[in-house]
Amino acid sequence: MGGEKDYKIVKGYFGIFFEDKESTKSLEIILDIYYDIIYSEVDQESTQEKLFKVLHNLKESNSLNSILKEKDVENLKLLLNDVLKIRYNEKEYYLGNQAFAQLTLDELHRVLLEIKYLKDKQNIKNKELPI
Repeated sequence: MGGEKDYKIVKGYFGIFFEDKESTKSLEIILDIYYDIIYSEVDQESTQEKLFKVLHNLKESNSLNSILKEKDVENLKLLLNDVLKIRYNEKEYYLGNQAFAQLTLDELHRVLLEIKYLKDKQNIKNKELPI
């Protein structure tokens, strides 16, 4: 990755996206898929290809409606389409957002976890009652 400045840009994309959203379900889904793939694949390149393929197929799927609330499905698809910009060009799956494309899988994982943690922390703080 290009450095700490680029990392802040990437976190900024997520910060803006989740600013008006309470649920982090979309991040949980992506992280669960990441864990399933990372623990089943040995080769980093095939892990990345498989992750992006599954995420691409997920954004095209209508089966999410049976397990997620409508708003969570919409948020997941927006995240995959508009923030990460998961794409397929007839030979490979990739991230169309150049800020994210520069990240290693470990760095992407770190960003996803950090944003989820910060948003969950904010949600808890917002639900606390003043004494």
